[in-house]
Amino acid sequence: MTLAAVALFTTSLLTTLLSHRVSTYQYKALLKTAGYSLLLALVALLHFTGTVDTVSYILAVFFTALSLLISVYTPLYAKSLHYPHGLELLVDGFLYSLIAAYIAPNLITLVSAWTLVEILGFMLIKLGEEHSLEGPLTSSRGFLLASTTTYELSVFTFIATSFLAMGVHPQLLLEPFTITTQRIQIPNIVLPLILLGFLTKAAITPLHFWLPSAHSTAPSPASAALSGFTVALGYYGLYRVLHYIDLGELTKYLGTTLVVLGLLSVLYGGIEALTQRDVKRLLAYSTILTNGFILTLFALYILTRSQQVLVLVIAGILTQATYKTTLFCEAGLLEVLYETRYMHLVRGLLRALPISSVGGILAVLSLIGVPGTLGFTLKIGSLYVTLNTLTVSFSVLVLLLVTLALYITLSAIIGVKYITLYYTQPPRHIPIVRTASRLHQLPVALLGVTSVVVTPLFLSLTGYTQLAAITAALTPIPLITVYLVIHAAKIPLRGGEVTST
Repeated sequence: MTLAAVALFTTSLLTTLLSHRVSTYQYKALLKTAGYSLLLALVALLHFTGTVDTVSYILAVFFTALSLLISVYTPLYAKSLHYPHGLELLVDGFLYSLIAAYIAPNLITLVSAWTLVEILGFMLIKLGEEHSLEGPLTSSRGFLLASTTTYELSVFTFIATSFLAMGVHPQLLLEPFTITTQRIQIPNIVLPLILLGFLTKAAITPLHFWLPSAHSTAPSPASAALSGFTVALGYYGLYRVLHYIDLGELTKYLGTTLVVLGLLSVLYGGIEALTQRDVKRLLAYSTILTNGFILTLFALYILTRSQQVLVLVIAGILTQATYKTTLFCEAGLLEVLYETRYMHLVRGLLRALPISSVGGILAVLSLIGVPGTLGFTLKIGSLYVTLNTLTVSFSVLVLLLVTLALYITLSAIIGVKYITLYYTQPPRHIPIVRTASRLHQLPVALLGVTSVVVTPLFLSLTGYTQLAAITAALTPIPLITVYLVIHAAKIPLRGGEVTST
């Protein structure tokens, strides 16, 4: 089985790398589709043979599908903004490393793949610094010193502690995640060191400081992967590590602490997002907002060990992945057209980018929480589960409800602010520098559609078939909303190439 999995992964990677040698975009996209389809087949094979569990399977399946669209988007983005050819190679390598981390069967494979993610992430941010139209020039150092260093500290602290508890034996590193292992006791003082790297990776306040500059400076395909997939590694890694640790009496204190940190992140990220004029920085701070809310759900999972709450944690991760990959890639189209990302200068996107705007609006509707989107399912599900949680203290319950109310309110306000980009006019005319073809806009439109179609698929995979049917029936609502926005802006429902002015 191991040899078959390695062979399939290698074939998938080589097929994708072969696309870099092809100059015709259509053939390039075809090879990428074949490569990522093989990767998707590998994910399914690992799950059905019991090598990876359902959590890994669900995240890897949807992340692979989103990765394909990011990969197909990258060549035209790189060509339009005159990035070196190495950008496409780095993006695909980064995406494959991320998927490898999520399908890692044991701790040593996860650590190895995650380390490669950190290296390639640093290289992508550094490339963005050297080529950036806007943004700071110290983002890669912040990413390296904050995100990468703290991750290494946490992982190796956990490994060292495990060796002291179990004896120096590789059993812990090689034991599959699918096997229920004996939990280890750790000193109380060590737990913060183990948590530090994972909370920093998830950009939880006050450990968020590296994220806004890193995500806004990186090339847009890398920003999409960083915000959509990489920050989720913080929760995924924490989920895997806590599988080995017996928290005992620390469970209540850890859960309460994480709820408070989540509340602070929601409040800080939401307020900062509303003050931004740079589209990518707005999206970066909204990542902190959503991560804070996901952390409160994760804290509730630690306190209750409820599978319903775990499903909501995964739903939160997927919600962020779908709308962030869409909107960061769309921000790249703004760079292509206008050579700026400032919201007060860029408006009327429905006329400039008629095809990709459909996906962008769907993504924003998911952020707002319109029925039929994954964002709505996350919010209504979180409210239901929180109100029906009887095993936590009253003070924790109040904090959870306050966090939920703030998240619903702030995300809706941010979404309404963002959606004005599509139909309002800028205060002064900004000429279009380059054109964006239909092929360039199509991946963004398809990324946006995932905010709707993922919902029933996700619920089906997690066993909620009746809810899946209900959400499928609600699918027309966001589609009708998009039509109404387009109609209000008096935009014809057909795509086309933008002509320079």
